[in-house]
Amino acid sequence: MKTIALFGGSFNPVHQGHFETAANVHQALGVDEVWFMFSLNRLKDVADYAPLHHRMAMADIMAKHYPGKPFIMSGIEDLLGTHRTCDVLAGIRAQYPDDKFIWTMGADNLENFHLWENYDQIINTCPIAILDRPGYTDKARNGITAKTYPHLEVTDAKNLVSVGKGWCFLNNPPVDMSSSNLLTRMRGGERQFPGAIQEIVDYILLHGLYNIDQSPGQRPGPLTPRP
Repeated sequence: MKTIALFGGSFNPVHQGHFETAANVHQALGVDEVWFMFSLNRLKDVADYAPLHHRMAMADIMAKHYPGKPFIMSGIEDLLGTHRTCDVLAGIRAQYPDDKFIWTMGADNLENFHLWENYDQIINTCPIAILDRPGYTDKARNGITAKTYPHLEVTDAKNLVSVGKGWCFLNNPPVDMSSSNLLTRMRGGERQFPGAIQEIVDYILLHGLYNIDQSPGQRPGPLTPRP
């Protein structure tokens, strides 16, 4: 039996902030693995997304900068044919009945969690770790879900798995970048970035993702990502 944190997001594209958050989730919850769950935002145009295999390949590249971390890239939502959380959780439990799972989501999602399909079933049957997000945490704590289920709040994050349900806030490391900001800067002509994100930029240019063309003289070196 393993304990697994399900870390969902579009990762479109992935960046260090996602991995710093995942590393914090791993440590704070004391789980065996963190699964990156690649999803789509139903409120956005699907054309805005890079194909799943490219998003996963970029995550594989970034994961190499976090050796020893039990990060698993999962396309199970596509395999299940749904991105609805209640259905995803049911499908995962059916496939991995011996493992225990914690769902993670941002404080912005907790604020509107009462609007999710079968939200009451989710919170009563699956532990949920809430990631602090500036500007959202106070709203989430004063939202309908937090006020309806104060008795399910767990104060020690490492007890979430043993309790088997409920919710807990995690202090999240500050993230000073976003996927949309990275793409905006690239569309503005930037091609050189610090640290590991340069490899993601090179991959985007190499594969012509997000309708961003390579600039003359800026051709990236060869990469060997997952096809």
